Amino acid sequence: MNMLLKPTKLIKYSLMAFIIGTSVVVSHQEKAWAGYGAISYSPETGRNGISNNQASRESAVQEARRNCAQDDCKTRWVRNSCLVLVVDNSKYYFGSGISLGSAEKDANCSGPQCKVTKYLCTNN
Repeated sequence: MNMLLKPTKLIKYSLMAFIIGTSVVVSHQEKAWAGYGAISYSPETGRNGISNNQASRESAVQEARRNCAQDDCKTRWVRNSCLVLVVDNSKYYFGSGISLGSAEKDANCSGPQCKVTKYLCTNN
């Protein structure tokens, strides 16, 4: 029995392997790009908004501001990392990092009234 493939079958199988391999790479790249998140905070009213795992920085910021629904909302965004909003009475702090703990530490709020109000970690 001859185990050699005909040239047309070899081309067919090679093409199928290429398509499958390419689709795996493309789907992985799409997932990697869907890692934007944002938090908005209104110092005047205390309202806040959040968005997570958006496809772009712009969409993450727009959704967080829309959810905050105030004209004075301050917004921070991250990509493929964590973000926290910490409030201490009338002061607020944003922090980011590779984990929630490092993001909270980056916010640099050490008073007894410091409270994590919102947090997120985007997927990568």
